[in-house]
Amino acid sequence: MVAAGRGGEVAGGLVKVGAVLGALWLALPSITGILSRTPKWVLTAAVIGIIVCVVRPMMLLIVVPVVLGLWFLSSRFLSSPADPTILGRRQRRRRETNVDSRNSNDERMSKPE
Repeated sequence: MVAAGRGGEVAGGLVKVGAVLGALWLALPSITGILSRTPKWVLTAAVIGIIVCVVRPMMLLIVVPVVLGLWFLSSRFLSSPADPTILGRRQRRRRETNVDSRNSNDERMSKPE
């Protein structure tokens, strides 16, 4: 329940939350791109780290460097093309079909009738 005279503070907080949600909505394509390239275990470690930091804020000094170090070291030592990711990557389009159709159109146009 909102106390009398506090309506402006609540409205200000709601405007800030709306601005942050709007910025996240605009950044959604970038966020999904990052998630598609990030391995599942890094995201899992980050979520566990956030939970630990919420319970014990002083662990922030340990958790952040450990998670970032694991992320950077894993990209150097454990890089493989078969890394599991959260969002699937789109397959590349075949260029051969487009080139073939263009060539057949060019041949038709160049032949005299």
